[in-house]
Amino acid sequence: KLECPRGYFCDEGSRSPSACPEGTWANDTMSENVSFCIPCEAGWYRDGTMQDGCQMCPAGYSQNETGASKCIQCEKGTYQGEAGSSACIVCEEPLVTIGPG
Repeated sequence: KLECPRGYFCDEGSRSPSACPEGTWANDTMSENVSFCIPCEAGWYRDGTMQDGCQMCPAGYSQNETGASKCIQCEKGTYQGEAGSSACIVCEEPLVTIGPG
């Protein structure tokens, strides 16, 4: 049986592992098909270049959907000071942000 590392799945009969699609990750070794690739949680993402699991969205960004391949920068007038957030926070008057993030 084909050795299948974390972040990949190995279809039966395949000669090489296939990477999980963007926005998903297989935490187990020996994942037998793409259904073993689990979507990243809200506030987390995985693009096609990362091979070490889902990553938290950095401060200044958010992602409210599961299975995301990128985070969304907070718009002007909103902010997020913590990593791994699923939403940006609207500034309360009289406070504002100078730009996005």
